[in-house]
Amino acid sequence: MEFQTLEELVIKLPIYTPVEISFSNGESTITKDGQNMLKILFNNSKINLYCVDCKKEYPFTVKYEIKKRIFKEDIYHYKNALENYVSCSIDNAVLRVGESFSPKKDEGIVEYLFVCGMESKHYYTMTLHYYLSDGKFVLIKTGQYPITRDLKECYSKKYQKILNKYNALDDFKKFEQSQERGLLAGSCTYLRRIFEKMVFFMIEEAKNEGVDVNEAKHFDDKIKLVKYKFDPEITAVLEESYDLLSKGIHQLTDEQIDEFDGLMQEVILLQLDFEKTNNERKETINNLRNNIHSVHQKNNK
Repeated sequence: MEFQTLEELVIKLPIYTPVEISFSNGESTITKDGQNMLKILFNNSKINLYCVDCKKEYPFTVKYEIKKRIFKEDIYHYKNALENYVSCSIDNAVLRVGESFSPKKDEGIVEYLFVCGMESKHYYTMTLHYYLSDGKFVLIKTGQYPITRDLKECYSKKYQKILNKYNALDDFKKFEQSQERGLLAGSCTYLRRIFEKMVFFMIEEAKNEGVDVNEAKHFDDKIKLVKYKFDPEITAVLEESYDLLSKGIHQLTDEQIDEFDGLMQEVILLQLDFEKTNNERKETINNLRNNIHSVHQKNNK
């Protein structure tokens, strides 16, 4: 399971699910993966989250407090203690491994507070426990409010109209449940089902638009036929995504699925967001036209 942003840790990482990152490369330096994870964890910039109270996505201010330093100064020597180290140039940081290091001895707890940019009374909290073990950085989410399930359900609420159009709302909820329980083959099953429902719906739309759909016998052909209805940013990976989802159901191990499960979710979410944005744009344009027409008529009486 890979995480590229703090938002993904908040929304996607289930409670008590360990995440391991290669941290020390044996040459007294932090690996690139380790550097990236530190940048993600100790991030003072704002992040975008769906506010369950405002019912809309807004920037959230990030505040965190380190309850216990992960690095003991007699074992891991940075320029200063971790609090100061976080603010220095991580790219140039050097890790010096002492002989007395023992797994799980060097650990830490960080508590996060995420405050909604529109209403300070709306907030999220998250507690992470992390430690170093055999050159690996192990991260475990031990607490969160609202819980991960509630945050994930924000997606189903956010895209409810579009998912209902495809008759795929229940499939999306079952995908979220499968992912939360670590049933990766199940998550592939429901993501593929959503994907298929999208394509079949678009095929019917294309047919009504006068497009000849009879030659599209195989599913790859159907995907190619309706690519123009998908987000242009993901059209290049649609066939590969469907193939990976199919293999995830029938052929691959959980470890193999874990490499792309999050990527497949992103493909579906990007398409849902693409349609939602287009719908909102159309609604804004229609309202603009109607308002201008109304004002024009009012001033021409």
